[in-house]
Amino acid sequence: MWQRKHIEELVDDLTTEFLEYYQHGDARPAVADYGAYFMGSIVLAGRENAIIDGQQRFSSLTLLLMYLNNRLKAIGQSYNMIETMIFSESFGTKSFNINVDDRQECMEAIFNNKEYDTTGAGESVRNLYGRYLDIQDVFPPDISDNMLLHFCDWLAEKVFL
Repeated sequence: MWQRKHIEELVDDLTTEFLEYYQHGDARPAVADYGAYFMGSIVLAGRENAIIDGQQRFSSLTLLLMYLNNRLKAIGQSYNMIETMIFSESFGTKSFNINVDDRQECMEAIFNNKEYDTTGAGESVRNLYGRYLDIQDVFPPDISDNMLLHFCDWLAEKVFL
């Protein structure tokens, strides 16, 4: 079962690793010299690249990206690469990389930084929204607004699955 402790571990691992490299006053290009981080593997199968192993890791990372995207929007910033890691486009139609029908409404709400009422929602959707709320709770204040773009650069360019 995907729980708060899993989100706490992931956020703590990633932010701690980032803060090992970040120096106050670093320009964004300095992130190119930061160390890499391996998050583990994801096993895909079939033409649709169905996730056989690593769904929790992939979902957690997607929720973290959505959290970062919402924080950036709140301070008038954007990071185009984040959206491409959250969405895919096929035949002119955008869809979330976690494209599960019953999660669609919840994903839209999270992406648009809106409250989502989980009353009557299935366990999977309640869990997804709960883990997003966990990220909001546990993301460390050490990663301040003026470091967010550096963190996004590191996450996009230096964190591997």
